Amino acid sequence: MLTTNKEMHSAPLVSVVLPTFNRAGLLPRAMTTVLSQDYSNLELIVVDDGSTDNTLGIVAGLTDERVKYCRLEQQRGAASARNAGIGIAQGSLIAFQDSDDEWLPGKLSQQVRAIGARGDSLGFAYTSFWRERNGFRERVPSSSQVLRRASEFDRLLRGNYIGMPTLIVTRSCLEATGEFDETMHSLEDWDLMLRLARVAEGAFIDEPLVIVHESPSGVNSQGAGVMLRSLESIRRRYGSDFRRDKRADSEMYLAMAATSCRGTGLKSWHASVVQFARACVRDPSNTKAWVLLAASLTGPKSVIRLQGLHHRSASGSTDST
Repeated sequence: MLTTNKEMHSAPLVSVVLPTFNRAGLLPRAMTTVLSQDYSNLELIVVDDGSTDNTLGIVAGLTDERVKYCRLEQQRGAASARNAGIGIAQGSLIAFQDSDDEWLPGKLSQQVRAIGARGDSLGFAYTSFWRERNGFRERVPSSSQVLRRASEFDRLLRGNYIGMPTLIVTRSCLEATGEFDETMHSLEDWDLMLRLARVAEGAFIDEPLVIVHESPSGVNSQGAGVMLRSLESIRRRYGSDFRRDKRADSEMYLAMAATSCRGTGLKSWHASVVQFARACVRDPSNTKAWVLLAASLTGPKSVIRLQGLHHRSASGSTDST
């Protein structure tokens, strides 16, 4: 199914896909951290998702011949923008960057070495990252989170800890799984990671080599309704997998409940209480579910204060353009 990495030359071309929408002020930093990597055999594909700011001028101002520009006339979202970049990519390896994030030195070279060292058994590689928001920095994922279960797929079923700017994937693996699902307007990164982990092995580099800056204008700042529909879609698609893993299913209900807490009105609150209760029933040993159910009975603000669930959408997704 997968082409062998032995067929790649010693320094394979890496295509870096960077989607962006109205981020002209942040884009230079994101691009510079890619172009300044010590691994130089790369192409940087900037996909302009219908921006109305000076994005074109920023890209045109760079003289680096490794930069390519692709413009979508109308905003189509992160999944479509990334797929457009994949469509014109020439590399045997494909990596992703977001327009408000930073790659740290050595990120790309370490990943290329990791894939090359494992031969044709490896389909993708990822690193830990620093997530910065509201002046605080946290490391994601923790070593214990990655090592807690034998299967990468089973770990991902309990939540997505792989940030898109940390991912590099072989073209053959991506062709085997298919690209991003453009019908999903959120969590399409989690869906892709589940598909990748089902067909291929991944390598984890336990070093934070990316800084993810969370911002209010990111993709995951979309309304609770969009997020809830995406969560429901994930649960339907992997229904049999959630049914065999009661803790994963319980965590999914917690995520849906947390998202409902972000909604407004009595209906949203009632839905969150029901989902918290389902999380408890699905896995009675999940202490967190019982605590949050109790908190939810006094109102959604109690839950939000208790665990900051307005930031957590079950997947830990870092998706933004």
